[in-house]
Amino acid sequence: MKIYSRIKDSYENFIHNLNEPVKIFVCGPTLYDKVHLGHLKVIFFSDLIVRYLKFKGYKLEPILNLTDMDFKIIEKAKEENSSVLEVVNKYYEEVKESFKKLKLSSDFILVRPSEAIDKAIEITRELIEKRQAYFLEDGIFCDSSFSKNIGLLSKITKEEMREMILEPNIKKRNPTDFRIWIKIKDESFFYDTIFGKGFVGWHMQDYSVIEKYFNGTYDFHLGAKDLIYPHHEFILLLGEYYRGIYPIVKHFIHTGVITKNGEKMSKSLGNVIYLDKLLANYDSDDLRIYIFSKKYSEDVEFKVEDLEEAKRIKELIKNLNFKKSNMRTDKINKEILNYYNDFISNLDNDISINESLKAWINLSYLLRDHELDEEGIILAKNTYKTFSQITGILLDRFSEE
Repeated sequence: MKIYSRIKDSYENFIHNLNEPVKIFVCGPTLYDKVHLGHLKVIFFSDLIVRYLKFKGYKLEPILNLTDMDFKIIEKAKEENSSVLEVVNKYYEEVKESFKKLKLSSDFILVRPSEAIDKAIEITRELIEKRQAYFLEDGIFCDSSFSKNIGLLSKITKEEMREMILEPNIKKRNPTDFRIWIKIKDESFFYDTIFGKGFVGWHMQDYSVIEKYFNGTYDFHLGAKDLIYPHHEFILLLGEYYRGIYPIVKHFIHTGVITKNGEKMSKSLGNVIYLDKLLANYDSDDLRIYIFSKKYSEDVEFKVEDLEEAKRIKELIKNLNFKKSNMRTDKINKEILNYYNDFISNLDNDISINESLKAWINLSYLLRDHELDEEGIILAKNTYKTFSQITGILLDRFSEE
């Protein structure tokens, strides 16, 4: 199984001891809104990787991180005239229900960064002692100048980073320094710690979860490509400082984004399509086929016609009847095996599920037009069951085949 590495700009083999769990971290939604179409690429490709690695015999520890400390959550609480905790708990339940509707693997462990706040404080205290972090009036900042590797992931030069002021503060040591602890004056939401009242900065939130649950190093990190800089870059920087290891993760999987009229689909732009609206006309199988029809790293421009095509493909696969022949069908059986091998080999080639899906579709056309002997029927049923288990598509239809 080969995975593209942005840091090395080359493909790397996934090598792992079958006796050790594969540690997977997924950047999930922030708990202030419902799941929408823009979330589905990361969610479905994460699910695909979990299902595929399980199929290959690996033990798994997949964490799906749900951000529960954010100014957006505070604003939502004000809008809804409720507390931050009420907002977080409400949307946590909403997200869990959405994941059920999307038939997400039960292997995922849902984690909220507030559960790792003690670890975040411990890490922050050590960085302060090493002078890699410092206090200002609005929080504690991480000093980015100590990093020897910043920019290797994003391919953004230090000069370019200096022009991208992310957290303006004229007292910062360096333009690219970022807050790992946010002081807050709003009395509606804070954690009272040795650093005063506030909450953990975004990049530290994810890193503290990685530290708490994975002991600092792990195998896969999945998120949308727009998180590469600064989010993923700064998570690696924190690992470089605290662990003295770079990179702390073996493989990044950066998905493309879903766009609408050329702009990324996001709540802040007001162009999202919520999952409950989608599920009024399409089921999770339609949505998976729609997402898997493109390479994971490619952007997808939203088109209703593409969702309709996904539904048509689902019906082609779903309504297939395996017709029995009284004669041997060795040639067709061999073609079934070839499509099976194509499906698997494409996944091993940087998770090219779009090509694997084509193999499944072509196999469906083949079997629609040909009868099979008893051996061929068993082979076809097992092939469809395997494809279904790996993709999460038509699980109800083929789980018993």
